[in-house]
Amino acid sequence: MLKFDKPGRLIFSTAEGFVGLGWTTAGVRRLILGMTFENTEKALDRTCSDLPLMKRGSGELNLKRLKKLSDEDVITELTKVRGIGRWSAQMYLIFHLGRLDVLPTGDLGLQVATARGYGFDENATADEMEKTGARWAPCRSMASWYLWRGLDGGGL
Repeated sequence: MLKFDKPGRLIFSTAEGFVGLGWTTAGVRRLILGMTFENTEKALDRTCSDLPLMKRGSGELNLKRLKKLSDEDVITELTKVRGIGRWSAQMYLIFHLGRLDVLPTGDLGLQVATARGYGFDENATADEMEKTGARWAPCRSMASWYLWRGLDGGGL
């Protein structure tokens, strides 16, 4: 059962409930640890420096350096941290670094919105989204935002 005890704070009775909604176990773990977009940088710093067992690979993650890297290089660096996948890295690019040309093809909401908006029979595949989204460059992050809003507002 989903419920909110105050705006923006979600309570769920079991972790399995989140997994049943399509969350990964790692995603549930991050949520339980309180990692939100507002405190992502602090959580990543803690993950990378205080909990070395959570790192894959070697070296430290320098968050200030990420601002200077290309989108794909940021994704590569962030996904070295255990529990952070491509989707999470893309959300970091969009919502924390303010990158304007990111199309998270693995996002279920965008798959549904693209399918509804462009007449696909089922959820759009990554290839269909890439082909459809090519015309939105260099503003694919903003197009994604409008597609999400279309779902939220019932427009799609």
